[in-house]
Amino acid sequence: MSIFFNISFVLIEWLAITGLAQCLLIIVYMLLRLYNWRQAVVPVLYFLALAWVFCMQFSFRLEYVEDIIRLSLWGGWAMIPPLNYLLIMQIASGHPPKFRYSWILLLPVLAAFVVFAANRAGYVCENEKAICSTFFEFLYIGNGIIGAISLLFLFGHSHLFEDIKGKAQGGYERYWLVISLILTNLAAVGINIYRVAQPDLTTQTADALLIIIALGFTYLATTMFFRIYPPAIDLRAVEEKKKKPANTGQLSDAEYALAEKIHDLMTLDKLYHEQSFSRADLARELNISENALSAIINTAFGKSFPQLLNEHRVEDAKRMLENPEIPIQTVAFEVGFNSLPSFNRVFKQMVGQSPSAFRNDSLG
Repeated sequence: MSIFFNISFVLIEWLAITGLAQCLLIIVYMLLRLYNWRQAVVPVLYFLALAWVFCMQFSFRLEYVEDIIRLSLWGGWAMIPPLNYLLIMQIASGHPPKFRYSWILLLPVLAAFVVFAANRAGYVCENEKAICSTFFEFLYIGNGIIGAISLLFLFGHSHLFEDIKGKAQGGYERYWLVISLILTNLAAVGINIYRVAQPDLTTQTADALLIIIALGFTYLATTMFFRIYPPAIDLRAVEEKKKKPANTGQLSDAEYALAEKIHDLMTLDKLYHEQSFSRADLARELNISENALSAIINTAFGKSFPQLLNEHRVEDAKRMLENPEIPIQTVAFEVGFNSLPSFNRVFKQMVGQSPSAFRNDSLG
C-alpha cells in the first residue's frame, strides 16, 4: 500500500513538528549536561513523552490507522501528568525524587485497564471488540482524573516550594518553571474534562489547544533549562578520573572492591551533587554499616567521608568557575553544597582563596 503525503502542512502539523524539534533539543542538552544519570531520568522521560505526543499528532496523516494513533496519542498525554509531578518535585528540591514516588506512573496503566475492562463488559461500546467515540470519551475523562490526582499529590510536598527562589540553583527560573508545569497540567485537565462535557468542542479543536499549550511550555522550558543547567564545560575534564583508592594491604579484597565502587559512585554517578546525600545514603547503597563505610574510606582514601565529598565538590566547582557565565551561587548548589556561605568556607579552606578570587585568577 502506497502512502501519499501532501507537500503542504496544516497549522497543527507545523506546531507538532516545531514542538518535536524543541523536545529533542532539550533531551540532547540534558543528556550532555547532567553527568549524574539519576538527575536526567525524569526530565528526559518527560520530554520524551511530549515528543511522542507531537509525533503522534503529526501521524494523523495516516488516516487508515487513526484509532491506533489516537490510542498512542492518549498514552502519551496520560503519562505526562505523573511525569509532571515527578519533574516538579525534582526541580523544587534540586535532586531526583525518591524511587517510592514512581508508583504514580502506574495511573495511566490503571486508567487504561479500567476503560478496556468496562468496554469488554459492554458498558462502553455496543461491540466490545470495536473502538467507538464513547470509548475515547472515557479515556479523556481518565486523563483528567490522572492530571487532578497528580496535582493533588503535590500538596503533600508543599514544603519543597518554600523559599525555592533562594535555596536551589537557578532558583528564580526553577520557581517559574514549577509554576508553568502546574498551570500546564491544570489547563490539560480542564480541556480533557470540557471536551467530554461540551460536544461542541470538536476532537480536532481540543487536540489543537493541547498542542498549543504543550508547545508554549517547551519554548519556555528551553530557556529555563539552559539557565538552571548552564552549558556544559570541558566534558573531558568532567569525565576525568580522580585519584583511585590506595591498596595499602590493610583492606581485604572485599573491602578494596567496595572502595573501588565508592570511587566509581563518586567519579561516574557523582552522588555528591545531591545536597542531601549523606554517609547513611552511601552505606545503604553499598549495603554495609556506616562504621564499616567510614573505616574503608579512611583507609583507602586517607580522609573522612565529609572530606571526600567536599574534595569532589570543590574539584567540580573549580572547573565550573572557569566559565564566567555561571553565577557562583549556581556553582555552589550545582556541585552539592546547600548554601553559598558553606561553599565559600569549604572552598577557601581547600583552595586557599575564595571562589570569586579563583575565578578572577583563572580568567586572567
